[in-house]
Amino acid sequence: MITTISFDADGTLWDFPSVMQEALTVTDLQQTRDEVARTLRGNKVSLEYIRLKAFEQTLSNLGHNDPELASHLTTFYLGVFAYPPETSTLFRGDMQKPP
Repeated sequence: MITTISFDADGTLWDFPSVMQEALTVTDLQQTRDEVARTLRGNKVSLEYIRLKAFEQTLSNLGHNDPELASHLTTFYLGVFAYPPETSTLFRGDMQKPP
């Protein structure tokens, strides 16, 4: 659970360059998602499941095994950034939109 958010516009509280070197990037998250998807290839799984497993793996890579947090992150991500439900049919190999 996020308990605090700090803004430091002038760099007096945080060493921003050092923090950014330790931060996850979108590329890091995408690579983990792609690795998880590859390991699940051939299994009938939803995009939501792939996202959940990718968040679990990301947290594990950071030394923070927390399935509840991974579930929360998945729910938040899918609620904010997810594609419309009809795109999930692409993962079944069906390139046509459902009726």
